[in-house]
Amino acid sequence: MGAQPGVRGRGDWAGGLPEWTLIGAGGTRLFVIAAHRARPDKGTELIGRWPLTQVHVTEESYPLKAGPVPLGAWRAIRFEFPDREPAVLQPFGREVDDLLQAHRVAQPADSQHGLRWEALAEAALMTTSRGPFEEDVFFVLTYDDGSNGAVPLGEGAELLPRLQQLPGFDNETSIRAMGITEEGISSLWRR
Repeated sequence: MGAQPGVRGRGDWAGGLPEWTLIGAGGTRLFVIAAHRARPDKGTELIGRWPLTQVHVTEESYPLKAGPVPLGAWRAIRFEFPDREPAVLQPFGREVDDLLQAHRVAQPADSQHGLRWEALAEAALMTTSRGPFEEDVFFVLTYDDGSNGAVPLGEGAELLPRLQQLPGFDNETSIRAMGITEEGISSLWRR
């Protein structure tokens, strides 16, 4: 994936990285490479490599304007490294989603989706009519502070067995809800 600092002329967002970088993920590591100025698809020097589990990666969006006129938003990725300044980069290339997916897969199951078991107040299963070519079943987890998060069923392989250990978890409702092909939400457990 190629990337440049968040906004042209905002080198301070780059956390000390050069203007153009190449970023890639192997099975367990993230690599940041300085890109050649004339050929941004060619690397010139390894800047660093870190275990994927030690780099915090979040996707962000920022408003895009032409003067006062809003034109939408641009996509950015914030990289927080263990031993250097964070960097907000504007990615390009079809590999962006692959990089984000590699990072998610490398995270331990609980941290992967930001689960806070001690604050969990409710677990539900939400179904949509978007299948079969898109995710259409999600676990919706609601916390004591009112916040919630959704985990696609396909990414929650370790989540269901853990939820089933909660006292009072409703397995019957879970089984019935997974067969629904229209919009709906079914509560599976409440504290």
